[in-house]
Amino acid sequence: MPIVLEPNAVFEDIKDAIKADEKGRVLLGRDFAGKNYRVAMSANGEILLTPIVAIPERDLWLIRTRKPWRCSSKGWRKPPQAT
Repeated sequence: MPIVLEPNAVFEDIKDAIKADEKGRVLLGRDFAGKNYRVAMSANGEILLTPIVAIPERDLWLIRTRKPWRCSSKGWRKPPQAT
């Protein structure tokens, strides 16, 4: 799926040059440690890292439900299981 950047997106160089190791890994620095990224590559080989939030599969029902989320003193209410 193609990724379209927002108009007038400005990128700033954060490192002059980096070299991938023998396993293809590159070091970005501590500011990026522990974060998740979607990796996209253009036809000319440019790589774009987009920060993402990974959601545990067991919590997907919260995102997929179309009903308003309800929170009570008992906590989140999970919808009834389909039979």
